[in-house]
Amino acid sequence: MYDILMNLLYNGLDKQMELCKVEMAYATTTDEVLKLTIKYAKLLALKNEERKNSITWKDGFNAVVNFVGMAAVLNFEQTNIITSKVWGMVSSRFK
Repeated sequence: MYDILMNLLYNGLDKQMELCKVEMAYATTTDEVLKLTIKYAKLLALKNEERKNSITWKDGFNAVVNFVGMAAVLNFEQTNIITSKVWGMVSSRFK
């Protein structure tokens, strides 16, 4: 039952980290604790490396909002809604 729950709740790396924590809690000698601490540090470094290269939902949301904003501005420009004297001055300087 314990293995089934561990497989349902954690992916491979998280499961190994949790098992390492449990083994550290039940370790009796300092040598065991030291070995398990080193193992846990390596697993944590792997997890951080994995997380560093992932795209978060905030990044995706920002990209979608920026794209919609650019499309809206281009649509307004195409339909000549932005026709002020200031826009004319700004556009003439970039020609």
